[in-house]
Amino acid sequence: MEFGQTMSAFCKDLHNSRVALIKVIFFFLTGATSCLYPFLPLYMKSRGLRLGEAAIILGLTPIFSVAGTCLASKVAVRASNVKVLLTALTVLCGVFPLLLLAVPMGRSETPLPNFTVPMSVFCGLTSHPELFLLPLPPVPGHSCHLPEDVAVVPNIKVGVCGHMCAGSIPASDDAPRDLHDLYLAERALQLDNRFFLPDKGFECPSRPCTVDQLLGGASDYENVSIHVATHPHLTRYTIITIQHQLDSPMERIWERCRNPLSFHSSFAWSRIHHGFNCEHHCQAAVESHDLCINKVMIHDLDVSRSFWMLLVIKSVNTLLASLTLALLEASVSGFLREQGGGGADLGRQKTAGLLGKVVLPIAVGFLVDVFSEVRHINFTCLLLSFLALKLVVAACIWCSALSAVSEPQIPLKNVLSMLKNIELDVLLFMAFAAGVFSGYLDHFVLWHLEDIGARMWLLSFSIAVAAFVSLPVTVVAEPVVRKLGSGRLVTVGLAAVGVKLFAYGLLVVPELCLAVELLEPLVGPLFICAVLRYGRNITSKTSGDTTSVLVATAHYGLGRGISAPLIGGLLFLLEVDFPEAAKILGGTALACGVIYYMFWHCCFNYVRQVVPQSSERSQRSRWGSVRYLSFRKNRLRRAAAVAATAGQSGTQETTRPDLVTIEEVKANGTGRPGP
Repeated sequence: MEFGQTMSAFCKDLHNSRVALIKVIFFFLTGATSCLYPFLPLYMKSRGLRLGEAAIILGLTPIFSVAGTCLASKVAVRASNVKVLLTALTVLCGVFPLLLLAVPMGRSETPLPNFTVPMSVFCGLTSHPELFLLPLPPVPGHSCHLPEDVAVVPNIKVGVCGHMCAGSIPASDDAPRDLHDLYLAERALQLDNRFFLPDKGFECPSRPCTVDQLLGGASDYENVSIHVATHPHLTRYTIITIQHQLDSPMERIWERCRNPLSFHSSFAWSRIHHGFNCEHHCQAAVESHDLCINKVMIHDLDVSRSFWMLLVIKSVNTLLASLTLALLEASVSGFLREQGGGGADLGRQKTAGLLGKVVLPIAVGFLVDVFSEVRHINFTCLLLSFLALKLVVAACIWCSALSAVSEPQIPLKNVLSMLKNIELDVLLFMAFAAGVFSGYLDHFVLWHLEDIGARMWLLSFSIAVAAFVSLPVTVVAEPVVRKLGSGRLVTVGLAAVGVKLFAYGLLVVPELCLAVELLEPLVGPLFICAVLRYGRNITSKTSGDTTSVLVATAHYGLGRGISAPLIGGLLFLLEVDFPEAAKILGGTALACGVIYYMFWHCCFNYVRQVVPQSSERSQRSRWGSVRYLSFRKNRLRRAAAVAATAGQSGTQETTRPDLVTIEEVKANGTGRPGP
């Protein structure tokens, strides 16, 4: 019923050309915003900024959004021609982002060249007999990131062999001939320095030398101390297993590693002191494309300059956009009052913005994809498309009937006294938490989707799908909240954002993000409507607007705007990647939902059920506040005094003081404390 009435009023507005133009303004304004702002983190990424650096920029710029809203009240008083002012600000908001094209590259990427990585091959421990490769210091000028876990190396080239020892070898003829104890001794892999003693007089009979030939030949050491190679980075690299191959020389040497007695029998005449923990090693080389996990090399160019330019441009653009939007809404509100409309009409005009959020990102996304290369978004095309949409908005404002602007008001009354309401405090904290969880996805999910191969059209389509499924829910949100209960829907919203985070943490196929975005109505319009209705119900009638401001500040300003990107950047600095961070935040969101349901169902809702003729609105000043706790404490003290007096007079008092208090309240019958 309410959906039909809303659609009827929406269509009726289209018969008024001046009101219809207002809808067109919000259609293009919201659509243009959705075409650019979600992709700014990707532009920062294209300039070479890391996720932590982008998070700082995204976390600081919402402060300028608040400043722009506050500045609007000052500008509105001095504005003589609102149409010219709004047109100029809109054009400036479209032109200013073009400065992003002047931001230099902070870091550049080049393909990793094919080069040789020096290694050392040796046998493993007796408890785990294997052939191992130990990385030596990396080649200067190249950046080879070795795998953190055990990896497989398919091909190696082996050079000269010898013994690697943990210290200098003194000249002595008393070295033991049995090296079995030497092999079983503790390996000195954690030392900073190693000495490599090449075999004397050993020649490889064939070229290239095989591992079997090198480790199978007998060697005779003299008492020498040759500092051939120093290995200062041994503790920083992971030992890497050589690929196991049957019917090959690698198989035969692997058998020797499994039998250390037979392995060391060929070195019985080596005179090396066992106190130095010497081990038999062979120098080896591995191709970089077989070993390095990174396929590109990153070069730092001018990171500082890029960071500060992006921060300034993003901050100024946020200030201008918030100032323009606040003045536009104030001007439209004044225009609708002249037309005989109320505050609800402004919301109906802004609903057209959701249609723009559905249509325009898809169109711009496909257009940008046409001019983009694979995995490289053409941001010049994106910024020019944004400018074109802003020029359309400016033209519509110039042709509109907006003539005056009323001073924007920020209704903040009795904030400190309202914050004494425990139930409201819990609600605001949950709104803040939901803002953090949703904001983390808003800022970084496109970054993750691009990493796993999503194209520009898919990124835009995911935004459009979220707006499309939210559009009908926005219209019917109020009756749904009244029917299901605001407390339950707050819990459902927290659970939904937790499931959404978990889904993105497990996502490996980017196209499945469209299915995940179907949860957006529970996270967006239903959750916000439930929080606003709940907040108004537990506060006084005159504080409804202030409650809305507090909820919006907690959810959008502090939660989505500031805290979400900063928490995301902190997780990145702690080396937690997006999938793991999404799972952690998803679990936290589900825990918040359970905790809030316990508070709502077991505490606040229980109190209302105990007291007859009570409702959320009738109990707003007592059951959810500190004053209720004070009232209950006084009643318990009073009941205890009555019980003590009855005991002194010999009267048997069998009723518990807390139940006496409840009975007194019930006897009052009005839901208010007795005298």
